Amino acid sequence: MTWHRFYPRALSRPNVIVYGLDGKVLAASVTLDAKEPIVPQGVLDAAKSQGENRVTWQLKPGIRQALVAVSYNNGVVVSGKSLKEPEKLINTIGIDSLIGWAATMLVSFAAVFAIHRSKLFAKL
Repeated sequence: MTWHRFYPRALSRPNVIVYGLDGKVLAASVTLDAKEPIVPQGVLDAAKSQGENRVTWQLKPGIRQALVAVSYNNGVVVSGKSLKEPEKLINTIGIDSLIGWAATMLVSFAAVFAIHRSKLFAKL
């Protein structure tokens, strides 16, 4: 499976890359541009020293992954999942919130205007 050919579908699936103690890829369930993605060495080092490391990683513009790296006796296992769907959801929630806020302001303004107008006409 390659990300550049099946971008939306492939990125929505979790993927796993297994690194040996030397930092070389032993196995990978995904490729990017016909190569296994190489996680920054700091991610692997932190996982080795702390047992686990959680990061977000931008492989290239428009391709971001949430990664969990876990060390084991012979290296590090890195599991990743695309952030595309969560980012789309966050954008949708933001737009919906803005629309809701604008509608609330409009209704509030109309109510205040109607109340003020009725008091003004009551005095006449």
